[in-house]
Amino acid sequence: MFDAAYYGAALIIGAALAFKLRGWRSAPSAQLAFSCACHAFVALAFLCATPSAYRFIGSVAGLPDLATLLVYGFIICFSASAQGLALLWTTMSSDPAETWSLAGPRVIRRIAVYALLLTTMIGLFSFAAVSGHLPGGPHPLDFDTFYGPQPPVAVFLFVYQGGFAYALLGIAQACWRHADELARRDPERVAVRTGVRLIASGCQVALGYVLCKVVAIGAAVRGNGGLDVLSTVAGPMFATIGAMLMCVGFILPAVRAWQERRHAFVALRPLWLVAAEADDHILLDPVPSKLGYVFAARDLKWRLGRCMAEIRDAQLAMRIWEDPRVSGTATALAREEGRTEEEAEAAGAAAALLGAIRARQAELARITRDVVAGGVPVEAVGDAVADALTHGLTVRHDAHGEPRLPCDDGQSGVSADRAEEPGAGAHEPASTHEPASTHEPADQRAERDRLVRIARALTGPAVTEALRRTEPAGAV
Repeated sequence: MFDAAYYGAALIIGAALAFKLRGWRSAPSAQLAFSCACHAFVALAFLCATPSAYRFIGSVAGLPDLATLLVYGFIICFSASAQGLALLWTTMSSDPAETWSLAGPRVIRRIAVYALLLTTMIGLFSFAAVSGHLPGGPHPLDFDTFYGPQPPVAVFLFVYQGGFAYALLGIAQACWRHADELARRDPERVAVRTGVRLIASGCQVALGYVLCKVVAIGAAVRGNGGLDVLSTVAGPMFATIGAMLMCVGFILPAVRAWQERRHAFVALRPLWLVAAEADDHILLDPVPSKLGYVFAARDLKWRLGRCMAEIRDAQLAMRIWEDPRVSGTATALAREEGRTEEEAEAAGAAAALLGAIRARQAELARITRDVVAGGVPVEAVGDAVADALTHGLTVRHDAHGEPRLPCDDGQSGVSADRAEEPGAGAHEPASTHEPASTHEPADQRAERDRLVRIARALTGPAVTEALRRTEPAGAV
């Protein structure tokens, strides 16, 4: 039973460590380094604590209970790492380098204290081993109560339990403060706040392990062996539950961020396909197949960033083909449907992009018809198409609003006022009705959510009706 429980805990925490290591490799930071260290030390502690591994380590080393020192040593290393992480968390700075410069000295001092504590434990355990106070063994489950009456071992155990309890109390207190600060400063980060609270709760549950152990060891020192169950059953149960809560707390924000990226990546596929239809030259690679989306799990941050960038590039490329009537009609219809202002703006943006694609296709079709009808000299076809693709809707009307061919007078078709504007044409913002697309938003999540709303609005009734109402007369 203990083998299965401890190996299972080690496996779960090891998987969480692998997940954290991927994040650390892509964006190294002191916080992630300490978080990875916490996972690694706890996983090693559970691995060495399994009775089968405990006996194997003892037989190989020639010291039956050496695994006890390893288990407790790894827990002390976890305590030091978690204390350092808590200090970094509670340092109010958004810059990782500044965070380390502010909290680094305190972190180093805390690690030095635990290094001294670990050295003391090693010295006490070694003294107990060479002085004959550890004659039997191995005792993977009842080491504390079996050897507790031995003075060097009792001191070793109380030093360990005291250091571990101090760490758990400090981490829990720091995490509760950090969670409250997150609630005030950034209430939308629910997953991060929940994760920090789970870590605090896990520390408080793990304090039950310390309490059970201290009571059982104290009873053993006084010669009362009737409380062994506290050390062999109740204590490990508290430790395992506490460790699982802390593990979930550590990985919950990362898992939630992954889920949000995947959801957005899948939701943006219709808009990405429209962007590819608008201008396939903006695509770094072909849009993944629908099946590829279903199994998309890796590199989501990069894939989502590429998707968003290419959609914005397509919006920018189609800006010159936009008709304000299309977006305005869609926005008004969405408001009439009772949509929120954000949803109405998304409907306007979706209609603007689809309307721009329709306008470009209509213009190219008109040029084709004129060529077939003999209205445009063959040698002027290239110029006509180039002007249409470069200047969009502006090439189709003269100063009096009358339609004309792009190559009628050899001019670009851009009005004088527009031609004098710096950045006119293809280098302008994606659309006049989307202020957020003029500049890269500081909040990437807000930009992602905005594009998702546009993707969902593509087939909505407001967009469909707006395109129908603004369809050019005589269009097929």
